[in-house]
Amino acid sequence: MAGLFLFALADFVAITQIMVYVGGVLILMIFAFMLSNKELLKDLQQISGSLFSFPSWQSLTLALAFFGVMVLGIREWNSMELPQWMLNNIQSGDVIAPTDNNIQQLGIKFMTQYVLPFEVISIFLLMALIGAAHLSRKEERA
Repeated sequence: MAGLFLFALADFVAITQIMVYVGGVLILMIFAFMLSNKELLKDLQQISGSLFSFPSWQSLTLALAFFGVMVLGIREWNSMELPQWMLNNIQSGDVIAPTDNNIQQLGIKFMTQYVLPFEVISIFLLMALIGAAHLSRKEERA
């Protein structure tokens, strides 16, 4: 998502996107590890042949595949022309200048038009934290 904002020349929104969502995901992971059942984590560590215990040749193959996809994407990007909507905006002069005050407009949009999506995302994060707390409870043995 941040890459799309960068393509749209909205640097501030892209950096904000990265900071907010990376921070949110890290906090969610910290709560998940803190509240998770330690016996379940021990069982996951002992499972052989699962996703958590790749042999070195599989890890190397996976890393090379990701590297290949990255190189292919960079090569395609360099040979690609600008999309038509960007060309139309450049021709009409409707581009963002470095001197434009976009942060004020962003604040107005976030607090008026996009308040509901942010509130929905906060509810989802709260549900995930409550779910992690529920999963970490010790069950009574019969």
